[in-house]
Amino acid sequence: MSKFSLFDFVPKGQVYNEQTVVVASDSHGLFAILQSTLHEGWARVRCSTLDTRLRYAPSDCFDTFPFPSSLDGLDGIGERYHEHRRQLMLANNEGLTATYNRFHDPEEKDPGIRKLRDLHVEMDLAVRDAYGWTDLDLEHGWVETRTTEEKKDKKTGKTRTVTKSEWRFTISERARKEVLRRLLELNHRCYAEEVAAGLHDGKKTSRKADEDDAGAGGETDDTPPKSSGGRQPFALTHPDDDTQLGLFGSAAAASGAATAAPASKAAEPPAPYAATASPAIGSTPATAARLSPAASAVLAALEQSGDWFSKAELITASGIDPTAWKDAIAELLDAGKVERRGEKRGTRYRAVVSTSGGSTPQDD
Repeated sequence: MSKFSLFDFVPKGQVYNEQTVVVASDSHGLFAILQSTLHEGWARVRCSTLDTRLRYAPSDCFDTFPFPSSLDGLDGIGERYHEHRRQLMLANNEGLTATYNRFHDPEEKDPGIRKLRDLHVEMDLAVRDAYGWTDLDLEHGWVETRTTEEKKDKKTGKTRTVTKSEWRFTISERARKEVLRRLLELNHRCYAEEVAAGLHDGKKTSRKADEDDAGAGGETDDTPPKSSGGRQPFALTHPDDDTQLGLFGSAAAASGAATAAPASKAAEPPAPYAATASPAIGSTPATAARLSPAASAVLAALEQSGDWFSKAELITASGIDPTAWKDAIAELLDAGKVERRGEKRGTRYRAVVSTSGGSTPQDD
């Protein structure tokens, strides 16, 4: 889990922890997209969260993300943003987390931090323009986020709901929802094009075939990536190094097709989101057709880990309006997609796994 969605360039001659997601590219244009608020918003909807912390899963956040058709115009701002941040961290002897704690602190007036915010706004606008959405006002500013969690008192044994509040320098809630709506629409369009091209005919591609495709070339330096590999936090190949090869999979060059170290299912593009204003994480169109948007979001949050969750945890993870909870969970229980155990504050919910023999609960 990470408090912020942060990317950086790293040297290729190292072995990284299995929790580190490595995107094999030296493109500052790609860096600009991944570090933008637009991509972070997509990741927070697609990936599992705890309070405001994010677990970045490439198959959910990267593979499904609809990149713009070209990275033209993004290299400059990506490089300036990264270089200023690097110099700022060196000058303050601080890492990424400490730097972004200050970045999101309304009381922080340091000139270097203020410039980083200005560059972040400029980078977000450049990414927005890469999609051709010049009509969209991102309305950058201070947004207060509130999360709830249940805590058990060690002395009394009673459980109480605790509300946490923190500030973020980000785009407005209205802009965030509109960005997600447009990305969702683009995701559907890309998926339809892939279906028309025969990329979803059920055929699986071997890892060797994926590697051959990644090394075949044909794409240009401004072609967006098609898939990702690796596992967690977020790193890019250092621009001063040569092409990164073979980390978590096949060859990956600085060109678009090889931007991401391939996953074993690189030739199998992901299914589209459910067509709802609040995207249902991981839902297919067939599921969305039977469930309401709130129920789809809750089910998707449960399916992320398969564990037992409380009401408060699911409201936070799914992002639904708390007033929609009662109807959403009743809908899921009636449909046999969720099971429940415990009573009152001890009530917990878990997704039911569908198998070839029917729907059966997961084992504890």
